[in-house]
Amino acid sequence: MRSLTPLSLLIATLLLLGTGCSGLRGPRLTPEQTQLNIESFQVVWETVRDKHYDPELNGLDWDAIGEEYRPRVENAEYMAEARTAMRDMLKRLGQSHFGIIPVSAYESIDGEDDEDGDDPSDSEKKDEHGYAGLDVRVLDGKAIITGVEDGYPGAENGIKTGWEIVSINGRKSADIIDKVMEAYADSTLQELILSRATSRKLRGDVGDEVKLSLIDGDGETVEVDLVLVSEPGERTHMMGLPEQVVRIQHRMLDGNIGYIAFNGFWDPNYLMGEYGKAMRSFMDADGVIIDIRSNGGGIGALSMGMAGWLVGEKNIRLGTMYLRNQEMKFVVFPRAVTYDGPVAILIDGLSASTSEFFAAGMQDLARAKLFGTRTAGAALPSIVDRLPNADGFQYVFANYITTGGKTLEAVGVFPDVQVELTRESLLDGQDLVMQAAVAWIQTQ
Repeated sequence: MRSLTPLSLLIATLLLLGTGCSGLRGPRLTPEQTQLNIESFQVVWETVRDKHYDPELNGLDWDAIGEEYRPRVENAEYMAEARTAMRDMLKRLGQSHFGIIPVSAYESIDGEDDEDGDDPSDSEKKDEHGYAGLDVRVLDGKAIITGVEDGYPGAENGIKTGWEIVSINGRKSADIIDKVMEAYADSTLQELILSRATSRKLRGDVGDEVKLSLIDGDGETVEVDLVLVSEPGERTHMMGLPEQVVRIQHRMLDGNIGYIAFNGFWDPNYLMGEYGKAMRSFMDADGVIIDIRSNGGGIGALSMGMAGWLVGEKNIRLGTMYLRNQEMKFVVFPRAVTYDGPVAILIDGLSASTSEFFAAGMQDLARAKLFGTRTAGAALPSIVDRLPNADGFQYVFANYITTGGKTLEAVGVFPDVQVELTRESLLDGQDLVMQAAVAWIQTQ
C-alpha cells in the first residue's frame, strides 16, 4: 500500500505565488493536445468518483462539479488554463494530497513549475538537485535560517543560523510570506507552505548561482552569492514519483543519548538499513531522539518497521488505513531485540504524512514523548498516476486514523511539549527543541 509525501502542496504553492505569467503563456494548444486534456480531465473526475475512500465525497455533488469544470478544459487555449481548471475542481474536495503535476515538473517536483504550456519534448529539464545546505523557516513573519550544513555553500560563505533572508535572486521574502500567510491563515499547512515557498528559491541545477540578501545577527545587511552543489543523499525513483533524495544521519550525543534524523520515508533498503544500524548501536543508550522535523513522509509501511525497534509487545498497531472497501492495520512487528529506554520524537509543521503516522502512533502507545510544534495535518494516503496528456495526477485513496482514534488530516499531531524556535536562540546557536528533549531524557 502506498502513502506518499504531499506533493500537491508544492503545486498549490506554485499556483499561489503566480509562477505563471499571462504575457508568457507558451504555445496555444493544438486540437490533439486539447483532446488529451479532455481525456485527462475525465480520468481525474472518474478516479475521484470511483477510488476516493469516501463514496459520498463529504456530500459533494461530484456530477455537478464535473459539469461545471469540464467546459473550462474543453475551451482552454493554453496548457496552464486546462491545468488550473482541473486543480480548481480538486480544491473543491478541501483535502491534501490531490494535485496535477506538470510533465516538466514530474521529474523534479521541487523545481520551477512552468505554468506557461509545458512541452513534453523540451530537453531542458532542470535537475533540481542543486543544494545550498540551508534550512529555512518563517518565524514571526520573517524567513529565518534554521540550519546550516557544514561543508556546503551556505556555511562556506559564512551564513549562520538566525540570519534573516531579505531576498533571493531579487525576490523579496516578505512578498512571498504575506501571500502565503493570508491564503493559509486558518490552515495547519501554513508552516509547511511558508517554508517550501521560500526555500524552493534556494534550489536549482548544480552550478546555478543564487543571490541572497540577508540580515546578520548584528542587524547588518550581507550580500552573498551561492553556487549550488550536488545534494547529498541516496537518490531513488519509486511509485511513479519524481526522484527522491533520502538522507539519514545518526550519532551519539553527549550524555549517552542516541540521535537519528532523516528527511523522508523512502528507499526501504537504504533507510531501514541505516536506521537498524543506528538502533543496534543505541541499545545501551540512556535515551534516543528521533528527529522527523522537515520530514515530508513517504512509504507508510516503513513506520511499522521503525516502531518495531521500539515496541516489544505483539499485536500492537500504530493506526488503521481505511480504504473504500477494506481496512489496513498498521501492525507493529517487534524485532528480536528492542530498545526499551526513553524515546523523544521531534516534530514541527513540516512533518507530514508518514511522519505523522509514526509520531501519532508512538504517542498513542505512550512509547515516546513528542517535542516541538504541531505537524502539517497532511496525512491522507495517496498515489500518483500518469494522465493521457503526460501530466502526473496525485489522488487520495484512503483515510488514516490513529490507534487512539484520532484523525490527522487538517488536524495534525500535537506535541506533548510545545517548543518553538526563536531567532534569538538560533543566533546563539541553540536548538531549543533538541535541548528540551535532552533535558527530559536526563530526568528519566
